[in-house]
This record gives sequence, C-alpha cells and structure tokens, in this order.
Amino acid sequence: MWVPVNYRLTSLEVAYIAKSSGAVLMVTQAAFEAHLAAAQAASPALLQVLRTDQPAYAAITSARVAPFAAADVTYHHPLWFFFTSGTTGRAKAAVLTHGQMAFVVTNHLADLLPGLRQSDCSLVVTPLSHGAGIHALVNVARGAASVLLPGESLDCEAAFEAIEKHRMSNIFTVPTILKRLAEDPAASRFDHSSLTHVIYAGAPMYKADQQRALASLGPVMVQYFGLGEVTGNITVLRTDEHVESGGALLGRLELAPDARMSAATPVAGRVSIKVRSLEGVTAGRQTLEDRTFGCRHRLGGRRGADNRLLGLRRGFLGLLRADRAGGGRIGRLVARTGLGDHAGEVR
Repeated sequence: MWVPVNYRLTSLEVAYIAKSSGAVLMVTQAAFEAHLAAAQAASPALLQVLRTDQPAYAAITSARVAPFAAADVTYHHPLWFFFTSGTTGRAKAAVLTHGQMAFVVTNHLADLLPGLRQSDCSLVVTPLSHGAGIHALVNVARGAASVLLPGESLDCEAAFEAIEKHRMSNIFTVPTILKRLAEDPAASRFDHSSLTHVIYAGAPMYKADQQRALASLGPVMVQYFGLGEVTGNITVLRTDEHVESGGALLGRLELAPDARMSAATPVAGRVSIKVRSLEGVTAGRQTLEDRTFGCRHRLGGRRGADNRLLGLRRGFLGLLRADRAGGGRIGRLVARTGLGDHAGEVR
C-alpha cells in the first residue's frame, strides 16, 4: 500500500500523514530533509528511507533483478491512502482498495482514454499524489509511458516541446493548467497533433476558456467529474460531445422577456428560450453562466428584495426569488449550486 504526498505540503503536514498512515518506507529527495526529519520524529514506524537523487537509488533501478513475487490480494485489500488537502482541518485519508482501483482504471480506459495502447505516451503536469496518480495507473495498465517535466512548476514551452518530441497522446490537467497551455504562444510553435485526449477535471471551467482551448488544441478535450473518495469519472463529456451538433460548449440560452415560453429551437448554434414575463423586473442585466452545460442565461433584474435569479431546479429552467439580497432562498441557491465560487455563475 502506498501514500502519495504532495511535495508542496509543509513538514508538519507530512509528519502528520506519516504518523497517521503508519508508513514504514519513505521515498524522497535531498531537498526535503526537513520533511523527512519531521516525519521520522513523529512516526517510529518510519524506519527506511530511499532518496531518488542518490547513487543507491540509481543502482537499484539499473540492476537486473529477478521478477518480484506478486502478493495475493482481494477486492477489499487497501491499496492507497488518498489524503485530502486538509482545507477544512486535518488531512483525512480515503482508503482506496485494489478492487475499487481496478474498477476505476477500467472505467477510465473505457470513458476517458478509449483505444489507449502501449505505443502511447502521457505527459504528467499535475501532482502524482492526486488525480495524475490515478491517471498514471491507467497508462500503466496499457503499458503506455509517462513523462515528467523538470522543475517545480508548469513550464508551458517545455510541455509543448515534450509533446512534440515524444509524440504525446494524452495529458491529465485541471482547468487552470489547461487554460495556461491553451493560451501560451508555445501552442502555435510546437506540433501537438499527436494529442488525442486532453483530460481536465477537478473544478468547473468557464465556457470562454473551454472554447479557447478547443480552438488552440483541437477537438481532443475530455472533461469528467468525480471526487477523491471515488476517484474519477462519475460523469464524462467526451471529445465528440464537446463539438457535436454545434457543440455543447458553443450553444447558448437566451431569455426574451417579452414572449410566452416556447420550445428551445437550435438555430446556427444558438438556442433561444422565450419567457412570458418577469414582473418586478426593471432596468439592468444580470448574467449567470452554467459551467456544466456551457449555457448563458440572461434576464433583466434590479438589486434589492425583488431580485430574481435564473436557476436550474429539478432539471428545469425556473426563476428563484430572493427574500433579501444575499439571503433567504438565494442563500440556499448559493449553498446548493456553488454560486459562491463566482458571483456570475451557477454550476
């Protein structure tokens, strides 16, 4: 069983994880001696250390050794202590089992990386302690190589240079990283035509940023939603679903407050929703964007007790009234939909 740790954690956080997990071996580098010392002081069980930047590690990895004996495990044997970021207190470990990870890897192969082969190559641009670690196991399952970039932060030019050099076929990213890659001038200087699946997850993404990434990288984007505890693709938006029939990311919903509700009719990539009337609505406009479906909803509105917001309720478009600005029903809307992430969006 292993316990991947984000290198950006403090020495005290690493010490807590070492003690909590009961790890007996720590794989590290010379740059993290303070983390190692804190971990050993906190956990008597941590007796062995392997430094990957020392000659001993090179000797182990280069030596010709006999095949290891595989251990017998069942579906319920723990495989991974998947520690949370600890933003609400102490980091907590979700116990991922061998059976669960076999299920998750199979799902990823089917939904995120269909057709993955041993000739493929994956670029690692996010910490292996979290989602990228899951993604790495998926590539291992098909014998595909993974390439790590040098340095402690993302270098977009180095990333595109590696994609061109190694003919990378897939990357696991988060929206902020995908945005940086898509907007970097290096995207037009290097050949990235080998990419077939650029996966992004972990947070919602603005429609404009999704469209920019599609324009920059091509129809290779795959979005999925999941949680650390269940590790992955609960729902998936595949490459073809990003651009199919005008594109889930290219259509938009508009409100015409002067007409009766009618069926949504696609016209040149645009979907119009007509609404009977909005009493109490005066001058001014408020735009809410649904990051999940990439639709934009507009309606007039005024600040104050009569403020009305367009929301998604039980699968239907509807108007939600606020008892008072920032409170009442609008407060519950914020809690349920994540509106608080950005004042102009509903996810």
